[in-house]
Amino acid sequence: MRKIKTIKRLLKKLESEEFQPRSEHQRISLEPTLKSWKVIYAAFWIVTVPALSSVSIFPIIDGSARHHRLPFWAWYPYDTTTSPNYEITYFYQVVGIWFLAICNINMDTLMAALMMYTVTQCDILCDNLRNIKSGDRGKQIIECVLHHKKILSFAQSSNKVFNEMVLGQFFTTSASLALGMFEFTLVQPLSSEGIWVTMYLSSMTVQIFLYCWFGNLVEDRSSFNNSAVSVTMNKFDWKSTIRTNLLMLRLTGLWPESDDGYKLDLYTFYAICAKLLADGNNIFQTAYIFEIYTDLQALASTFFVLCTYWLASVKVCFFVRKIKIIKSLMKELDCEDFQPRSEHQKIFLEPTLNSWRAIYAVFWTMVAPALLFLVFFPVIDGSARQYRLPFWAWYPYDTTTSPNYEISYFHQVFSIWFLAICNLNMDTLMAALMMYTVTQCDILCDNLRNIKGGDRGEKIIECVEHHKKILRYVPLKSGNFQI
Repeated sequence: MRKIKTIKRLLKKLESEEFQPRSEHQRISLEPTLKSWKVIYAAFWIVTVPALSSVSIFPIIDGSARHHRLPFWAWYPYDTTTSPNYEITYFYQVVGIWFLAICNINMDTLMAALMMYTVTQCDILCDNLRNIKSGDRGKQIIECVLHHKKILSFAQSSNKVFNEMVLGQFFTTSASLALGMFEFTLVQPLSSEGIWVTMYLSSMTVQIFLYCWFGNLVEDRSSFNNSAVSVTMNKFDWKSTIRTNLLMLRLTGLWPESDDGYKLDLYTFYAICAKLLADGNNIFQTAYIFEIYTDLQALASTFFVLCTYWLASVKVCFFVRKIKIIKSLMKELDCEDFQPRSEHQKIFLEPTLNSWRAIYAVFWTMVAPALLFLVFFPVIDGSARQYRLPFWAWYPYDTTTSPNYEISYFHQVFSIWFLAICNLNMDTLMAALMMYTVTQCDILCDNLRNIKGGDRGEKIIECVEHHKKILRYVPLKSGNFQI
């Protein structure tokens, strides 16, 4: 409600002349993006309505309404077991939960809609750039520049409106998913409670997927990575190969938006909190050594795991310390000398780029099942009923009571996934930089093979300069990753 004026202003901006499609072709090309939002909106309602309906009428289904049970446990300053107090309170709870659910669904989908509109504007701008024709080229370019400025203003205003809400939503949804999955282990899967928990988890999953999907679309379109525009701009987007890698680093707080590294902003605060939470788990597991130091076998296994975690944490610190240089390495790839000169060069680079993608996928294929097994092991073997945690650790409170057990369980799960995602993506980023060095050598070799005609001297000089840049790039990369 505090931001409603800004949101209204953003929606009004969409009616401006620059934001309108210029042709029937543009209207048709925008349809898939608009339909994707409609599909996700419908999917959100499909998973939410059954969940809300089941929880609203659950006391009626299981017969507990005869004993004046309400849909949700709550204290009231009057007796709810008498009529009409029971009926009024029941209706009040149902209205309350439906009101909050409808508000949240439509606020979330409105945020997604604004991201979708940013995507459509990028598509319109790309099409306008592709169709710049002779005659009034200057006027058309100026119009595109003004349109681009308006898109940037629209996107920045959208971010300012929703950044705090999205951060809170991610935290709340992640916690709800963790607690909901734990609750699922305590009920029969095919019981009415089990079905309700399943629908609830589906709703939460769609909710968090909403931001990721449309945020990724904005990231993709804002880079002007369409093939036709790439030809117009004569730029090869090296980052497109490792886009998922960079997105994962971004989610873990290791890839600030600025090329100058971390600043005093919300993202830096988010990165610090995530790192402290992960290190907190390491500290609690380290403290557990003092309880088992007489048991050599338990000590050895715990010490092995701890060494892995602490080394991973230290590795994150080194990565953060070198983030400016890593950003500069990525930026250097966009320079003119590092661009492929022909469609032929782009084609023969594909096997090298695809090899990195394959290794990245294989890495995830091996790591994700191992992590999932560790995380759900107490649930699989039934020891969760005895309040066993995924990892042995000492805590300054009793973890065998609720909600201490659930909080500690979620903390351990978050920490192991955080460190694993950080390390996997730091390792594959190092591999990507080596892969880029290989592609530059391939481009240089192809340029040398194709030196022809009367400007041989100029082409040789260009190849020498390219070679020098590759030589500077390699020691700079190696010197920052050798630790």
